[in-house]
Amino acid sequence: MAKHDAADRELSNDELRAELQRLRDTTRIGDLERLVQELAAREEELRVQQTQLLESQVALEEARDRYTLLFDFAPVGYLVLDGSGMIREANLSAAALLGVERGRLAGAPLFLHVVERDRRVVLDHLAQCRRGAARVESEVTIRSPRGPQTPVQLTSTPAVRGHRDRFSTAVIDLSERQRLEEERARGREEQQRIRHEEQLARAASEAKDRFLAVLSHELRTPLTPILLALDTLRQHALLPAALRPTLEMIRRNVLLETRLIDDLLDVTRITQGKMTYAPEIVDLHELVHETIGLCHPEPDSGLEMRTKLAAEAHHVHADPVRLRQVLWNLLHNAIRNTPAQGWVAISTMNDASGSIALTVADSGRGIDAALLPNIFKLFEQGEDMRRRGMGLGLGLPISKSIVEAHGGRISAESNGPGSGACFTVQLHTVSEPRALEVTPEVPRPAHPSRTVLLVEDNEDSATALATILELHGYVVRVAKSVQEALELAEHADIMISDIGLPDGTGYELMRAISSRRRIPAIALSGYGSNEDMQRSAEAGFELHIVKPVEPNRLLDALERLATR
Repeated sequence: MAKHDAADRELSNDELRAELQRLRDTTRIGDLERLVQELAAREEELRVQQTQLLESQVALEEARDRYTLLFDFAPVGYLVLDGSGMIREANLSAAALLGVERGRLAGAPLFLHVVERDRRVVLDHLAQCRRGAARVESEVTIRSPRGPQTPVQLTSTPAVRGHRDRFSTAVIDLSERQRLEEERARGREEQQRIRHEEQLARAASEAKDRFLAVLSHELRTPLTPILLALDTLRQHALLPAALRPTLEMIRRNVLLETRLIDDLLDVTRITQGKMTYAPEIVDLHELVHETIGLCHPEPDSGLEMRTKLAAEAHHVHADPVRLRQVLWNLLHNAIRNTPAQGWVAISTMNDASGSIALTVADSGRGIDAALLPNIFKLFEQGEDMRRRGMGLGLGLPISKSIVEAHGGRISAESNGPGSGACFTVQLHTVSEPRALEVTPEVPRPAHPSRTVLLVEDNEDSATALATILELHGYVVRVAKSVQEALELAEHADIMISDIGLPDGTGYELMRAISSRRRIPAIALSGYGSNEDMQRSAEAGFELHIVKPVEPNRLLDALERLATR
């Protein structure tokens, strides 16, 4: 019995060894090790995924918190609406715009917060959202129980994919945009108002210019017969010597009146930038002597004229007419403001740079210190000058503009009332031109065979002009209208025509005659702008003379045309 149990145990051990052998044969130890390793890696992967999941959950919670903060405190109002327009969520900005506490907005229809006239717009907006539009925009005005009405823009998009009954809606305050639009509208209105005022100002300026042009024409016209009559009397052999100073005084004052008229027109030209210049090389000393001859004091005034022209270089590149105008203004002002027994001094000298300085000084009334800084500004006169009627206050500003246009400077000095004044003009000098051979002056030839057609409707001017021309040998035929001139034009060698005529203009007359034959012609007019002269040239006139007409200038012009 004991042997049998031992055999059983031994057999069992054999079986066990066989089973182990079988297991060894069917399962290799390397596979077991690999499975163990795979199991460990899987466990590590699960731990990493668990960690990542936890981190993602934390990040999601943080993102949700950030979204909540952004949603709540965003500067733009945001609402979440359902398909019927009920407010499901609202941020603080939206609550502020609607003027209601946020806790009371949930479940309330947006419809009630919109002004009555815009409620149809809200219904259409919601209908588009329900139809699945990706983006819907509308502009409405919301009403707030705690504030004024506010224009807003509603911009809605689907809130979450798959949820057709939720819509995110931005509520954008348009008050600032509306304010800017209103400001732009006001700005446009202001611009239109300014443009309108500018148009009115231009129209007023043009009307003023036209008025000044007409005024100058009307003032110049009666001066022409006066100058012509004076010249005729001066040449009369039987004129008593005692009357010659009187005639000279009349002539001087007529020329002064002409200068004042020219000043008015020059102001307009300067302000419009239409002042024209014809520069050439000018001897300033000769110009000074000529100006003194035109603007000398009355013989009985007791005024002493002092001249000291010491400049060695005294030629300048300038318009002689305009420069003479400056000298005339300065000299005339000095004589006018210096009482009897005083003195006026004109001097020149060169500085180190080679420029010439011309000085006009006097012992007259002087200039108040308060007026001195404004002495060259338009219409600036001292009260004392206005009380004494001392001109229009145009001469010095015009002189300043002319001098500066020539690249020079003009200045004024005075130690005050009673101490006189000193004006200085500085100009750049140029080389003296080569001397030309001077031919002796010969008497003006007469042209008895020349017939002049004089077209002038002013009877006094026509009579005076005809008398002067006849004295110098011309045959004169006078016409007072375009029609009369056309009838006489066939037998005329030269025509002198006024521009303004009763039945037309000198331009029309010139064109009508030119269509028949060529005739040399001179335009006479009280209008002397560049445009007037250009119109005369375009009509066919060869010369344009501005009234009042100086006899010598007219006769010289006639001689040039007669010898062509």
